[in-house]
Amino acid sequence: MPSVIYPLSADPIHNGHINNIKKLKELNFFDKIYIAIGRNYEKRTKYLFSDTEKLAITKKAVAPLGSSAVVEVFTGLLAHYAKRKNTNIIIRGSRNSSDFESEQIMAEFNKAYGLHTFIIPAPKNTFNISSTTIKAIVENGGLVHEYVPPVIKQALEEKILGITLIGVTGNTGSGKTSFCKKISQLNKKINYLEVDKVIKELYKNNLAVEQKVKKIFGQNIYSKKEINRKKLAQIIFSDTMKRLALVEILRTPLKISLEEKIQNLKGIILIDCAYLAEYNLLPLVNNNIILLTCSDKIKQERNKNAHKIREAQYTEKQLILAIKEQQKKSAYGNFLEINTEKNINYLQIAARLKQWQILHA
Repeated sequence: MPSVIYPLSADPIHNGHINNIKKLKELNFFDKIYIAIGRNYEKRTKYLFSDTEKLAITKKAVAPLGSSAVVEVFTGLLAHYAKRKNTNIIIRGSRNSSDFESEQIMAEFNKAYGLHTFIIPAPKNTFNISSTTIKAIVENGGLVHEYVPPVIKQALEEKILGITLIGVTGNTGSGKTSFCKKISQLNKKINYLEVDKVIKELYKNNLAVEQKVKKIFGQNIYSKKEINRKKLAQIIFSDTMKRLALVEILRTPLKISLEEKIQNLKGIILIDCAYLAEYNLLPLVNNNIILLTCSDKIKQERNKNAHKIREAQYTEKQLILAIKEQQKKSAYGNFLEINTEKNINYLQIAARLKQWQILHA
């Protein structure tokens, strides 16, 4: 079987690139797909990542594609690299007419060396993705889990913003907020955000959220500017469809609020959220998860309504399964389970979390 080269700058690789590589793999025609990281002369002074960093994070990003996807850094002409790999087939992606014209020019140049270039047009869901745009979004505080694999998102956030996002989850009463407060008090390089508190702010201060909630749950769900959280809880924990409707109402406003709050923080940021797995928010924290557990008796002592709320939550076994499945899917993530009934060595945990950082460990 022949081999093929997919050249790119990889600063960084994104879902558009990965979709193209997946297509090549699905053809089952190529023995090896060489993901060749080269240097674009026009961008050489603007690269965010070093060659070493590109190689490391790109390897992790394409790990789910298996051993046929080989990541290498090369210097010099692509034609010379192709000769060393004993192939004359080049694959490139094209998002628009401007891309296509540029690729045609390079294809004609490489044709003189006996190389055959095939250009893959980008599908609608990735045609607007570019490494430059993604970096600009992150630089301005945006979350880009829809555009890049978790390992790339984490590397971008560490490199540009100096932050590492880690989710803290568990059933109601498991001690999430107490854990976050304690570890952040002992280590000033660790901060935390309470998602529940952010949602309360949205109910109170976001008019669009208020109007949509009233439309689904009725006008009397609010009293003046205050939402009746107890009444809302009774509805969403007994009606799955309305619970999912509430998730959709909050999804974008919550993302915006988190982005704004994250901009003011540095270091390790713990995202305290009970429903990270249930509402598919694991990519937001790059599949880095601390799961807090304890007995149902302790949960009930900490929160008298814990038994009612748990009916709408995954069990601890379901949480672990969902987390592990997501990490397996992307071949990336870190996991730590902590029993909050036992004595917790916060300093030891803080040291372990530092090891989860990609670029600054």
